[in-house]
Amino acid sequence: MTCLARIVRRADLWASRVRAAIRLRWLRLKYPRLTIAGRVFISPGCSIVCTDAGQMQLSNVHVGRGATLVADNGGLLEISDTSIGPYSTVVACEHISIAPGCAIAARRGSHVCVLTIDHPVWLLNTTKSPSDPPNGFPRRARPTANGCRRENRKLVWLRFTHDGELQLVE
Repeated sequence: MTCLARIVRRADLWASRVRAAIRLRWLRLKYPRLTIAGRVFISPGCSIVCTDAGQMQLSNVHVGRGATLVADNGGLLEISDTSIGPYSTVVACEHISIAPGCAIAARRGSHVCVLTIDHPVWLLNTTKSPSDPPNGFPRRARPTANGCRRENRKLVWLRFTHDGELQLVE
């Protein structure tokens, strides 16, 4: 029985390698601006998008199950000698270069999102009013006269500088 189980496991391993090779060939045909070099393994359920304006270069990369890689709007995504963990997202609308030896979301089930686009972040207003409860949390938002909800939040924009610092955009 153990010999049969070993044969089945080997057959499954080779079948997954064949499916991965077919996946790579399909991506090369689908996206001409996608460059694949070296040993690249793309797990099932991954989403790879390289628009006509974007460019993607993959070299010796392992992309985990359910991960998303996008090169869009003239963006360049360079990934070499690294591993992208499961359910991670990398979106390049400008330029992202992931250096050799990086492990993004190395732990199982961890989700990491790397973006070059600005997006809004809602922050809680830190000012307390006398009517707030003593636990420090503001009261729930209440409807106002015009039907809108008054909320103790404000919209801010955050951006990473070239030095890697997080900067508040005003």
